[in-house]
Order: sequence, then C-alpha cells, then structure tokens
Amino acid sequence: MRRTIGVWVLALVIAMLGIAGGFSAAHAEEAAALIRNGGAESAAGGSGQPDGWTQDVYAADANGTAVSALTVGQDGGHSGQAYLSVSSAGENDARWIQAVPVEADSVYKLSGWIRVAGGLADRTGGNLSVLGIAAPFPAIGDSQGEWRQVEWYGKTGADQTSITVAARLGSYGSLNSGRADFDDIALEKLAEAPAGAVVIPLWPEAYDGAAAGGGGASAGGGAGSGHGTYTAMMFLLAAAYAALAWGIVAYLRRAGDARLPGGGKAREGKGAVLLLFAGALLIRAACAPIMQGHPIDALDFYFWANHAYEAGLHGFYTADIFVDYPPGYIYVLYVVGLLQKLMHIGYPSAGSSLLLKLPSIAADLAASYVLLRIARPRFGAAAGTAIASLYLFNPMVFHNSVVWGQIDSFLALFILLAVWAIAEGKLPYATAAVVAAVLIKPQAIVAIPVLLLALAVRRSRRAWGESLLYGAAVFVLLVLPFSIHQSPDWIADRYKAMFDSYPYATLNAANLYGLLGLNGVNVSAAMAFWSNLSVVLIVAYVVWLAWRHRKLDVASRWTYLAYLTFLLVFALKTSMHERYGYPAVALALLAFILLKDRRLLWMFLGLTFTHFADAAYVLYFGLDKNYYLSATDGFFRFLSLVNLAISAYAVYVGWTLDKGKALAAAPAATAVSANSGKGGASSKNVSSKIAASKSTPAKTAFETAVPAKGAKFSRLDRLLVGGLTLVYGIIALVNLGTMRAPESGWTPAAPASAIVYDFGEPQAVASVIWFGGTRDEGRAEDSTIELSQSADGTNWTSALSFALNGGSVFQWKEQPVAINQRYVRVSASNPGWTLYELSFRDAEGHGLTPAKTSEGGTALLDEPGDVPKKPSYLNSMYFDEIYHGRTAYEFLHHIEPYETTHPPLGKGLMALGVSLFGMNPFGWRIMGTLLGVAMVPLMYLLANRMFGRSEFAFAAAFLLTFDFMHFTQTRIATVDVYGVFFILLMYLYMYKYYERALAGESFRRVAVPLALAGLFFGLGAASKWIDIYAGGGLAVLFAITLWRRRAEHAFLMRAVLWCVPFFLVVPALIYTASYIPFFLVPGPGHGFHDMLTYQKFMYNYHAHLVATHPFASSWWAWPLMVKPIWYYGGAVEADQVSSIVAMGNPAVWWIGIAAVAAAIFLLFKGRARDPRLVFLLIGLAAQYLPWVGVSRLTFIYHFFASVPFVILLIVYVLKEGRDRGRLTRGHVYGYLGATLLLFVLFYPILSGMTVDKSYVVHALRWFDSWIFNG
Repeated sequence: MRRTIGVWVLALVIAMLGIAGGFSAAHAEEAAALIRNGGAESAAGGSGQPDGWTQDVYAADANGTAVSALTVGQDGGHSGQAYLSVSSAGENDARWIQAVPVEADSVYKLSGWIRVAGGLADRTGGNLSVLGIAAPFPAIGDSQGEWRQVEWYGKTGADQTSITVAARLGSYGSLNSGRADFDDIALEKLAEAPAGAVVIPLWPEAYDGAAAGGGGASAGGGAGSGHGTYTAMMFLLAAAYAALAWGIVAYLRRAGDARLPGGGKAREGKGAVLLLFAGALLIRAACAPIMQGHPIDALDFYFWANHAYEAGLHGFYTADIFVDYPPGYIYVLYVVGLLQKLMHIGYPSAGSSLLLKLPSIAADLAASYVLLRIARPRFGAAAGTAIASLYLFNPMVFHNSVVWGQIDSFLALFILLAVWAIAEGKLPYATAAVVAAVLIKPQAIVAIPVLLLALAVRRSRRAWGESLLYGAAVFVLLVLPFSIHQSPDWIADRYKAMFDSYPYATLNAANLYGLLGLNGVNVSAAMAFWSNLSVVLIVAYVVWLAWRHRKLDVASRWTYLAYLTFLLVFALKTSMHERYGYPAVALALLAFILLKDRRLLWMFLGLTFTHFADAAYVLYFGLDKNYYLSATDGFFRFLSLVNLAISAYAVYVGWTLDKGKALAAAPAATAVSANSGKGGASSKNVSSKIAASKSTPAKTAFETAVPAKGAKFSRLDRLLVGGLTLVYGIIALVNLGTMRAPESGWTPAAPASAIVYDFGEPQAVASVIWFGGTRDEGRAEDSTIELSQSADGTNWTSALSFALNGGSVFQWKEQPVAINQRYVRVSASNPGWTLYELSFRDAEGHGLTPAKTSEGGTALLDEPGDVPKKPSYLNSMYFDEIYHGRTAYEFLHHIEPYETTHPPLGKGLMALGVSLFGMNPFGWRIMGTLLGVAMVPLMYLLANRMFGRSEFAFAAAFLLTFDFMHFTQTRIATVDVYGVFFILLMYLYMYKYYERALAGESFRRVAVPLALAGLFFGLGAASKWIDIYAGGGLAVLFAITLWRRRAEHAFLMRAVLWCVPFFLVVPALIYTASYIPFFLVPGPGHGFHDMLTYQKFMYNYHAHLVATHPFASSWWAWPLMVKPIWYYGGAVEADQVSSIVAMGNPAVWWIGIAAVAAAIFLLFKGRARDPRLVFLLIGLAAQYLPWVGVSRLTFIYHFFASVPFVILLIVYVLKEGRDRGRLTRGHVYGYLGATLLLFVLFYPILSGMTVDKSYVVHALRWFDSWIFNG
C-alpha cells in the first residue's frame, strides 16, 4: 500500500512539474511571440520575405544605385538557418521594422543577437531600437564574424499601445555602411527592470523637449501643433534681452569713455554683483526643469553619464555605445552619473533635466564672471557689471544651457580663458586652456592658429617650451584614464571619426552654405576644396592683420584676431553646426571690453540674435524630431545672409582696427572744459548761455496750439513707447500660427488619377484629415477627391468625397469616414489641384499608416509631423486669407493670381513673409502683424508731435494697442492692415509738413516731409484703394496750407511743382511696380495693357457688387458696433467656444463717438484756429464719409482706417479736459484702465482661445446682434 501511495505521489509530482514546465515554456513562447518571426525562419506566402518584417531605409538610392540591400540569410544564423540581414554599400540608416502591440505603462526587455562586418567605427553599428525614440541604443561594431548579444530595457507610456522595433545598421545622424545580421530577436514584458538597469522611455513624447516631468504630454500640444508656448517664450526672451541691451547701451552712451557713476575700484559693489549672479542662477535653476532639452542631446548626456559611472573612465570608449564627444566633458558626466545613481534620478524627469544642465549653467556664470573681472577695471564697477550682464542674461547663452541642454558654455569659457591668457602674454596657460577646450569639443582647434601666431611673435624658446610642456601635461592627464586597454593611436582615430561624423556642407549652421541652400547636403570635392582654401585665406588674413596692427595694444589685437578667426571659420567652412559660432559671440564682447570700439558691441549684439534665432529655430523643429532645417527655408537663409554680412563687416573692422569708434562722444561738459583751456568760452559764460536758452520760449508751430515737442524723444518717451510696443508685439505674436505646414503633395496630371494604399490587413478608419492646396496655372475647374475601399484591390465602394476648390486652400479639414477594408483608393476627378497631405485615423484619433502604396502615394504621407490633432486657425487659413494669403503664394510661384479685387502690394508683402518663413500660417500672417506692431510707435510719434506731452502720446498709442479691431486685423492675412499702416505713415509726414508750412517755415524745411507723405500715399494706394480716400484728405490739407500762404508766390509755385512727382509720378511708378508679380506670370494676358484692364475690373467689382452676407453692416452702424463680424469658429466641444471676431473696443469706439461730436462742437465754438483739430477731422472725414455713398456690401472692418483718427480725437478731447481742469490725471488713467480691462475680457473671442461657452454667452454677448459662436 505504501509503495502504491509512493508511486502515485511521484506521478503527481512529475505531472505538476510537467505542467509547470509546460506553463513556463508556454509563457516563454508567448513572450517571444511579441516579436513575430524573431529568427526570420518563416517566409511570408512563399515570397522569400520574412513574415512580420518590413523593409525601411533612410536613403533609398544615390545616383540611381541602391544604397542598401535588406535580405534574409540562409547559411546559418545564431540559431537555425535564417536570419535578417542589412547590407549597405554606402552610408545609410537601413532597417527591418515590425510594429508590436504593447501594454501601457509597462517595462519590456528587447534582446537579440547581432553580427557585424565592416562599417565605420565612429558610426552607429548594428542595433536593435525602437523607431521614433531618440535614445542611444546599444550598438555592435565589427564583431569579427562572431554573434554578440544585445539587450536593453524600456518602459511604455501611459497611453501607449504599440512600438515599432527596428533591426538596423546606422541611426539618425550616424549613417553607416557595412553589413549587420540579426537573429533571435525577442521582446519580453517584465514586472520591473533589474536593479541599476537604465530604462529607456519608449513613448515618443518623452523626447519632444516637453515638460521634464514626462508623462507623454507634448509641449506643443501634439505633432504639428507648432509648440506655441515654446515659440512665445523665445520671442519673449529675445524681446526682454533687446530691452536690456538697449538700456545698457543707452547707459554706456551717456558716459562715453568716462567711468559711469558707481565706478572706481573693481571690488566696489560686491553685494550687488552677488545678487545679480544669484538671481541669474535662480532663474536658470527654475527654468531648467521646464523642458527636458533637445530630444537627442539630453538623452545622450543622460546615458553617457550613467555609462561613464558604471563602466568607469577606462571602459567608457570600449563598450559598444555610440559616443561622438572627446574625453574632456566625460569627467563632468561621470560626476553627473554618480549623482544620478545616488539620487535615483530617472529620465525624463525634472531632476535629470536640472542635473544635466547644471554644469553648463555653472559655466555660464563662470564666463560672465571672467568678463566682469576684465570689464570693471576698464569701465568702472557699475558699467563693467552692466557689460557682463550682456553675457550673463544673453538669450543665446541661456537657450543653449537652460533650454537646449548643450555644453557650448564650457567651450566658450575655456576659449575665453585661453584668449585672455594670450592677451596677457601668459602663453603656457593659454596653451593649457586651448588643449582643454579641444578635449571638450573638437571645434576649439580654431584657436590654435592664433595661439601659434602669438608664440611666433613672442620669439621665445622658453615660451615655446613651457607652452608645449603645459599643453602636453593637460593632454596626458585628461586622456590617460581613458587610454587603458586602448591602442596607442586611439585618440587620434576618435578625433578623425568625430571630424568625419558630419560630412555635410552645413548642419543647420546659418553660414555661406546655408545661404546657398546646401543644408544637409554631403560635402562634394569642390566644396571641400573651397572650404579648405577659405581656412588658408582666413589664417593668411589674420597673420597679415597681426603684422598690420603690430603697434596696437597687445591684448586688444589678439582678442580681435581670435574673434575674427572663429567668426570667419563658422561663416565659410563646411561641416559647421548651428552652435559652432558661439565662441565668436563671447569673444566679440571681450574684444569690445578691451577696445571700447562700439562696432564690436554692435557685432556682438547682432551675432547674439542671429545665433539665438538659429538655435531656437532648429530646436523648434527638433521638438518634433525634424532635425534638419529645409535647405530652402527662407528664415534660415535670411539668418545666413545676416551672419555673412556681419562677417564681412568684421573683416572691414579688422582692417580699420586702429581707427576704433567710441560708444559715445565725450560729454558736453568735457568738451567745454577743453575749449576753456584753449581760449574758448568759460564755463560760466557757457552756463549762462544754456540757462538763457532754457528760459527763452521755443517758437511754436501754431500760435493757438500747445507747442509741439519736436522730433526728439526724451528718455521717458523711449521707455513708454518701447515698453508698449514690446507688450503689443508679444501679445500679437503669441499663437499667431504654426510655422509648420506640408510642403510636398500629390498633383494629379490627368483626370481620374488615383493612388492605392494597402494596409496589409483590414483597417478600421474612422476619419481622415487632409490639407488642400491650390490649382496649377490655367486649371480653374474644381476637383473632387474620392476615397473608395476594397477588400481585394479590384472591386471598389465609395466611402467619402470632398472638393478641392477656392474654399479649401491651405486648410486642414477632418471628415468622418467608415472604412474597414484592406485597400483604400484616393482618386481625383480633375487634374491640377494639389492635395498636400492625407492622414488616416482610427476611432481614438491615432494615425494609421498603410504598409504599401502605389506610385506617388508617399507624397501624401511623408510629412506626418505636420499633421495637427485638429484643424484650427493656428494651422489653416480662415476668412479672406483664402484669397489674399493664397495670392501671396501664387505671386511667389508665378501662378495666375486668384485675388484681383485689390492692388497687389499688400499681397506682395505677404509673399515676403512666406518666402522667409514658408507657406504656413505664421509665414502668411507675420508681415501684417509686424506692421501692426509698428503702428504703435507710429501713433506715439504722431500724437507726441501733435500734443507735445508724453502723457497724451502714450494715451493715443495705448488706445490703439488695446483696440479690438487693431488686434484682430493685424493678425489675419488680409490687405487691410497694409493700407492702414501706410495711411498712418502718410498722415504722420503730412502733419510735419502741415505744421511747418503753417508756421511759415521755408520750402526747404517742408519739402522732405511732403515728399515722404506722397511716397507713402503711393505705397498705400498700391495696397488698397482706401488709401486713395486718404489721399483726398491730404489734398485738402495741402490746399489749406497753400491758402494760408497764398501771398508767398514762390512758395506756392515750388510746393505745387514738388507735388507733381511725389503725388503723381512716384505713386504711379509704385503702383505699376506692384504688378511685377502679375507681369512675371507666363503666357499672354499679363502686360501693361492687361494691368490697366484690371483697374476697370476692380472699379466695377467694388462699385456694382451685389451680394448678401449675414455679417454685413452699413457705414452708420460701424462705430455703434451693431454687427461685429465673426471671422472664425473652431471645432471644439459643445460647451466650449473658439472664435475670432472683428469689432471695436467699446471704450474706444463708443467714447470715440462722443469725442468726435465734442470735436465738431469745439470747431464751431471758436476753435477753428487750432489746425490740429482741423487736421484730425479732415483725416477722419476722408476715411469715413466716402462710405456713405457706397451701395455695395460692406462690413465693420471697413471702419479700421478711421480708428486712428477717432483715437487722436479722443486724446484731443482728453487734453482739452485736462487743460481746462475738468479732468484729472486719474480720470485719464482710469479710462485707459477700463480700455485694458475690456481687452482682457474680450481677448478669448479676439484670439481664438478656447473658453467655456457660458462665459461668451453671459459675459460678452451684450446684444443679440453680437454673434460670437455658432
């Protein structure tokens, strides 16, 4: 019995073990099954292609020759017979890919075996990675025929359901050649990663530079969203620094070369300096965690830091990990890695972002302190501190360390130290600093020619010997710890590899090659020749300058030569990155400190803004993993042109370095003292003359008017207008529109052209989102795009159709669709219309990518990063932008213009914005917005001249700034803003003429403003015909001046003859020239006679337009705001509103009605002698009264041109009230406050902001005729 029980127990145990073993095996099989066909043993349908895997390459071909071959090896893999193989004859990033379903917020291990033959040692070898993830995945170099295992750990995002695994040779920015084989690829889900293992985030948003805390939220709100917050912050940073620089320059100008107040001993003001640096540190520390940094660089530094600590310095360069940095900065990363481990800091996180950026932040402060120590003895304590602040708060520097997370601050610091040591004659220390800089970043070798030249000039064997000794010591000490187990020449090979790693003419560097449109283009033999020749010429020029200025102060000479060398190499050499010019910026400021030559300061500020703009622009696209700027990008090429202009100017300044120009002339008191000593007037006499001049009243422009202050601004004026303009600039530019829009598309060449997409299996497509373009020249018929579905690719059923026509141009539109088949066909009824992008989405809004496409189909799918989450004004045209913005595009491409009811100049200026920034919402709106910003200081200028007091000039500019119509109309791409801008300009100069003519001044004094008024009249008339109305007002004002001076026959004759060219000939030439884009359209019908025919067409259109519109309103209803016009309504939730409305600020328009009435009353109550009142009422009448007789359809925005005159009349009445004691300053400020309050309240419906519908209905809709939502 016991034996029987024992047998059964043994059987039960064996069975349980078998079940457990079977479960374990099944579990392992299930884990391995996450990757289908990981050993490539199964072919798809006998095709010979591996089941589950798809081929994908970066470079499909080069010069017609295949770059890479992706095959299945059959001669025995790591296990079994088959394996995946990638073979690249040239440099490429080729990969086998497979989409794998995963669970959200889970840890996975990806492993496999790799064998690599050949390839470039400095490039990424064979690796297993996840597409869309910019992590430095473990890679295998040449394995000498052996299979090597790789494995790493990753974690999915909170909402992530799939990843795309890639077995690849090469990676982004590290293209490779050779062969890589892959076998036994497996993906396994784990409960958690092993202790101490680096876990790679697998959700793409972790690498978009978003909030460092991770979570998968994009900073910009999704792909193609434009990263509005980042853009706004960059504009704010630039504007704040511009204001700071302007204040510091003004501060320095007042003293010239003299020490400013607070100067003296360099150690004075230590407390203030400490506070300044502490504040800079706190600002940086607070901002650093907000963004993780550049998607690639931040993660590289994080992994390298961990790797340095775990492998040790001796093992850092021996592991199979891609590193393109020399040893110098690895010491810093070692410490960072240690702290990451001790503090258990993961990635992405606020802690990792701050810790990785802190070393660069410290270098920022150190470099600023170096400049401070050099500047204070030369300029005094206060001025020296101010100059150092130009670097301490520099946006280029701040962006590099705090936003991007790069280490160029370290390079700039060591270059500063090296050049200062050269300038001080401490050449051994300079050599040590240069060697350290080269070991931090290779581009520091640019400093070597200057160092060698300084040693040559010194002609001292001891200096040579000590320098070589110091340099060798630094080199050995820094390199030796990494050299264990390395070949003797390993460091030389690594530098060669680093110099060869970017074989491009330019990589986002705004220089000569950027201007030539060669960004991202491989360096050709011809380019290499000219690049090397430019380096030779640069060195030769620097040597020549060293001899030419051999008598110049040593420190100044060497500093400028170092600056010039870095600048010219950046501008003229190939293989430059966008950040390689940073040392030149720091050296420019150092050279200014030593030379006190204002030309150096201007170059420093210019290079600051161009380098900041370039880096900020590159990172803007990098946040969406678009790491190469388009070679034809207009803004990038503009920056390149500016940098080349500065470089050319630097060459000239170098030639005339001994003729330096001080920042300001010597103060007047100094000049007087000098004259006194040479028999000039005594200071007492001068003082009495000054006092007498102050007591003598200035000649007034009008006897009955308050004297105008004249053209010069006081410091208060500059602060007020500058601050107000800055505020409006920021408000106007925030969320103006994305800089992203598809550039390539599908243009059917024949009727019924079609593209077929194969998803590989039936897909549930719930919606499509598409971006429409314009028609080709000569094709006017609308085109219908039809989407059909099929199970077999033969029998088709219609699923959706939509029209490409004038109402769909450059707009994203999303439409629901019910597609559940494998194949989708996109067909066009008529040729000629361009469809730029098409994206398929599932029910959750996730993009669906077809597995295959017929010819031409990739053009609709090749820019997924530009596809927004939803259509909105931020990414699409709205209202009349579909006419005016579209015509700007047609002007650039010499296509028959669609919009011909207005003159061309306004649309031509829009085209300038498009050429600089691309055919995207920002591009077609920016020029109008900038003119809207410029209208603020123009209004201040006019009011300041008219009323003579800063208080009233500020009031006028303030009312314009916060008027609703001004805000809305300057942010939409229509021509109205161009017309109003030129109206303001022509009346500004007409007022100058008017003022001087009535004051009896000579013709010479009135000729220039009268001519300029005519010039701007011509520009305005070429933009919109409302400026012709304004010209009528100018004519009346001109007639008044002639009547008042009717007895001066010579003046009358000269004034009338002067007007013939400037009010007739010049405007006619401008008007004709504005049609140049029309003349350039190929084919007949585009000559001068045709231009004249268009004028008749325009007149007939405006005179006889018969139409209806729900938001039309008559002239009398405009100032009352009876019917605002609803421009835009966004697709939002039912309880929300996103609208853009054109209307006036009630505090401006309704008060303006009373002000106009009061002005007319004053005119007839004895104020007729005040020419200002006459001027303003005539200007208003010229803009408003012509609409009384217009019978065509009109809208409230036609009142826009009248608003500046209404505002000036309001200010006139306010001034009258103040002068008569009926209004206090408190009343005026209270009124301005009410204007601002209303702007804030109505801002959501002026800007397209999404807000609760209840707020709009109950708080903003004051009348039933005010329609702000659907």
